[in-house]
Amino acid sequence: NQFAQRGGDLMTRHWNDNTPLHEAARTGDLDVVKWFIGHGVDISATNSVGEGAVAEAASMGHFEVVWELLRAGAAVGDTGSSLAATLTMAAVRHDKTDLLDHLQAHGVKVVSTKQHGTAPLLEAVRSGKRLAVDWLLKHGADATGKSDHDEHAGHAGDSPLAAAAYSGHFDL
Repeated sequence: NQFAQRGGDLMTRHWNDNTPLHEAARTGDLDVVKWFIGHGVDISATNSVGEGAVAEAASMGHFEVVWELLRAGAAVGDTGSSLAATLTMAAVRHDKTDLLDHLQAHGVKVVSTKQHGTAPLLEAVRSGKRLAVDWLLKHGADATGKSDHDEHAGHAGDSPLAAAAYSGHFDL
């Protein structure tokens, strides 16, 4: 509180354009995030790659922080944006179907999102995330379609079905 009272800039930027809110969200410090929200910082400010504090929290698995920021009105990005892709992939990696529902309700085309050459269903099957797989299939993801490119697995053209088998997730 003294920082703000003494004229400190709550929107100062780190080398990658992260704000202090980005850093608090990345570390999962819910109390500090709430403090920033209460002091009126721009909760949708993006860094040099177009991601907001909510993406930092999601990437690190701090979903209490994610929901605090979303309740406060943090943007989720548009389909195709780095922000929307990061939120989608974090939701898939952590089996957070409630976040997938939220993204979809806010106009993000979750099933067709791509990040670093991979799609949500590929990510879900490789990680063995049953809830995310079920959600994605229910919302139209194609289990047999081949990917355009997938730099993470080194298997360009693998279908989600093949990726699940390759990863040993035969139940999926």
